[in-house]
Amino acid sequence: MVFRPAFPAGYNGGVTEDRKRPVWPWIAATLFIVLVVYPLSIGPYLWLSDVAYSAVVFMDPIYDPLRWITAQSEMSDRAMNKYCSVWRAAKSK
Repeated sequence: MVFRPAFPAGYNGGVTEDRKRPVWPWIAATLFIVLVVYPLSIGPYLWLSDVAYSAVVFMDPIYDPLRWITAQSEMSDRAMNKYCSVWRAAKSK
């Protein structure tokens, strides 16, 4: 009886090289969330606060940075008011 190895030559039985994962996907995802998802999430928040005020009172401080940004610039204030009016119109339908 001849013994044959179960794995081909050069196989490293479970020991892997410890490579660092790239950090850029995390940076891209974080930027997307902060710059796109967070500002857009105020619309559903406003709609929900009109429907069930007591359910979202604790979330109010989360949007203080957006309120500060819109207070600093007339252009951002107009853009945010226009976006919020879409969600308020959705409530009235």
